Amino acid sequence: MRKLAVFVTSVLALLLNAGCQTSMGTDFTKVKPGMEKAEVLDIMGTPQRTQRWRGMDRWTYIYYERELREEREVHFDGGKAAYVGAKFVPPVSAEQQDVINEASNREVEDRIRRQREEASRQLENYEGELRGTESNPGYVPTFDPVQ
Repeated sequence: MRKLAVFVTSVLALLLNAGCQTSMGTDFTKVKPGMEKAEVLDIMGTPQRTQRWRGMDRWTYIYYERELREEREVHFDGGKAAYVGAKFVPPVSAEQQDVINEASNREVEDRIRRQREEASRQLENYEGELRGTESNPGYVPTFDPVQ
């Protein structure tokens, strides 16, 4: 009876432990760019995370082996795998992109400011020309520059 209890306990422990462990990318090596979504699902199963990113479907598979956690991704473009590999990290972070954009934003703002100043000067010149002509009835409405 004791042997049966030990056997049942061992089988239960083995089954519970097997459900918690995934092989570290052994199936992932079979996934290749150009594969259809259905093929990837057949090989890998359901991804742990899916999202739409930059016009592509992005599937994330997470593997655990003891204390090691690894993420692998498959990106689909038009239903076919376009990227297969480690978690994709953009070449530039959002903060770095903000710094890059700051200079071009200042240039655009300066250009718009100069255009507004030029338009204001042109309006003043035009109004001055109208006031200086003899055919002018003497009334020229004043306009605020359009913002």
